Amino acid sequence: EQKELPKILSEEGIDGIIIIGWMEHDYVKKIVESTKIPVVLLDFHIDDLPCDAVISNNYVGMYKMTRYLLERGHREIAFVGSIYANENIMDRYFGYRKGMMEYGISVKPEWVIKDRDIETNTLGIELPRKMPTAFVCNCDLTASILHDELKKIGYDVPEDISIVGYDNYLYGHSFANEVTTYNVDMEQMAKEAVHILLKRVKGISTHAGIHYVDSKVVERTSVKERTE
Repeated sequence: EQKELPKILSEEGIDGIIIIGWMEHDYVKKIVESTKIPVVLLDFHIDDLPCDAVISNNYVGMYKMTRYLLERGHREIAFVGSIYANENIMDRYFGYRKGMMEYGISVKPEWVIKDRDIETNTLGIELPRKMPTAFVCNCDLTASILHDELKKIGYDVPEDISIVGYDNYLYGHSFANEVTTYNVDMEQMAKEAVHILLKRVKGISTHAGIHYVDSKVVERTSVKERTE
């Protein structure tokens, strides 16, 4: 099914576009090729398109979250996220692997846990038979689903198992006040996207690239330090 472009893109006076959030590759490609005006992608990127992107530093951010657990005594750490679902999750997965490798810890295949159906994007988690001491989740929504699944079978967070998330963006769930997470600085990312787009419109910038925005760990109560 061919999706039509927004009518505003065919109007005069549009000098540039910021596309926020993940969209299908072919649809973004259609926008870029048909409008012939500068395009900046915000919070995602597509490798083979000649346009700028501003994203969270997913690799470094998840590395920080994994280190956070390791520095608090955890060694059995699982990653929760469907790594082939999108670039952000894959980058976060490799940040997790870097943290584990630095401590000389092998990643167990059974502790790399899918959190969604790639075709339908329906969320769901199948817990491993042997539990780790901590889970690092690719996003806070997944962390909240994991929290609920663990609670159903009698585990307490963080007394029994620790959880960290990513995004610092979770609404409508009590776990939002508990989950230790990595803050995605959307305000700074938006400012950077506007700055890049204005340079493009003025013809100042000629080289398209990915621009990473780093941030910080937001510490709450979902992690228990291990002293064993």
